[in-house]
Amino acid sequence: MSEEKKTRKIKESAVEEKPTEEVLEEKSKKTKKEVEEVSKEKEEKSKKTKKEEKNPYLNEIKDAIRNNALIFGKKEVFKILLKTEKAKKIIVAENCPALILDELKKVSGSVEIAVFPGSSMDLAVICKRPHPVLMLAIV
Repeated sequence: MSEEKKTRKIKESAVEEKPTEEVLEEKSKKTKKEVEEVSKEKEEKSKKTKKEEKNPYLNEIKDAIRNNALIFGKKEVFKILLKTEKAKKIIVAENCPALILDELKKVSGSVEIAVFPGSSMDLAVICKRPHPVLMLAIV
């Protein structure tokens, strides 16, 4: 009898150790969900970093838009620089002609000039304007 009990115990333990198909399916679903969640988080982080890398002045411009502290256009920026020099920073599109950029450097004095890594249309999209924005001043 003792041998029979041992064999029964061995058989019962073997049955208990083997997971059923349902258990395996649940585990695989959980791991799939975890993998999907991790991949979504990575994608979101990469999108944020790509935007920041592509437009380093994005946050500055958006803050200035919220505070209503932007002046658009070459004429207006030059007026502000010549009269008051109250601009904190001037952002110029990458496709700005060299002559205009040279004039701006002469007139600007101590005001920081930053070159936006994109065209004037890209700058307009960020500023939510329907026309190209060659330069803008943050006041």
